[in-house]
Amino acid sequence: MTPLQLLKRAYHTLDRILTVLFLYLIPEIAYVYGQYLYDFELNPEVAKQIAVLSTVVMVLSFHSAIRFVTVHNAPLREKFFALEKRPKTLPQRIAFFLKQPELWIGSAIFALLHFIVPVRSYAMHLTDLIPGAAQNPTAQFWIPALLLPILFVISLKARLTAMDRWLVTEDQPTSAESKKKKLLNESGLEMTRITAIYLGGSLVLCNVLPLLISMFPLLQELLFAPLTVFVIVCLLIVPRIWRPVRAIFKRRSFLKKLNEICRLHNIPLSAIDLPYRSIFQTTDRESFSVTLNGKRYACKLIGAVKRNAPTVLRANGRGSFLHPFRFARVTFFTRVTRFEFGFQSEDQKILIVNPVPKKIYRREDGRNVPLDNGDTVDGYKVYTASGFLGALDRNCIDR
Repeated sequence: MTPLQLLKRAYHTLDRILTVLFLYLIPEIAYVYGQYLYDFELNPEVAKQIAVLSTVVMVLSFHSAIRFVTVHNAPLREKFFALEKRPKTLPQRIAFFLKQPELWIGSAIFALLHFIVPVRSYAMHLTDLIPGAAQNPTAQFWIPALLLPILFVISLKARLTAMDRWLVTEDQPTSAESKKKKLLNESGLEMTRITAIYLGGSLVLCNVLPLLISMFPLLQELLFAPLTVFVIVCLLIVPRIWRPVRAIFKRRSFLKKLNEICRLHNIPLSAIDLPYRSIFQTTDRESFSVTLNGKRYACKLIGAVKRNAPTVLRANGRGSFLHPFRFARVTFFTRVTRFEFGFQSEDQKILIVNPVPKKIYRREDGRNVPLDNGDTVDGYKVYTASGFLGALDRNCIDR
């Protein structure tokens, strides 16, 4: 590696470290600003809740920062895709990052700054939460000693979600110049959105909210009332209950229409194996078969419980659901759940996705290609529920 390449690499490493520090400190800056801006005192319990929420925002901001710089770390991404055998298990994926010098250099600089800079300059909300920490000189050492290992684990989690992003990134322009330009535009827009969300959210939490509470005491009662807490819990829990219920009803509707079409056209239909279990857990065998024009078709059902979770189908009968956690178009992290849809059959194999997500892709030459009804993935013809029923009704499954 030439001196110029080393200098360039050092510059990009420093740029990524400064980006992480910038996003990491946004909630703290807003918290400190709020503490010194107003001359009123909040209810101690309310102040404690704001300090807790500020800590949570700090952790989320740190996670988003690490994920952002890792997603857009082109050399690291290229190194990952250049591996002959890509890491699959969690220990292997973690080991990939632990072997990178950049991780340890960045972590060392980050840790050094935490021990050099006074604690209340970057973790005022933490010192406000821990009784006596602000007046304890040893807090300068034991708070970073407790905080840094936690942040290191969070950074590993953020890097793993960035690796998932690498694996599901859609096709980029073939031109190297246009590819670089598009990546720069995307990273700039994403950085702007992340900064705006954390800056705006931190200012509202640490500045606007305390001011409103001081002006309208009733607001404090509303925010911390049992009914408010109950509503928030419901908003978090109801989607988790509604999605599987919706998926079951979608599957039930498909099975009902399938039976109707088979009876209408005298199409032999086998018994359906575990019709609802396949929504949540795939099996290693076909779900049912139909015989059309003397030809038997082995069909297997899979389902996407979350409509906004894109599905990617790969060779060797493997696939994955992508579960992005977003707010205002900013993806905080992406959780990937993998499944196997492959099964053995001498007949034409058909894969039916029901319920269907908004987007279905097949992995081809390292990129995601949108799938349409009747497309083939590794010998499996793929249909949505409505696409399969339409093809069965028109007697055109093989077309």
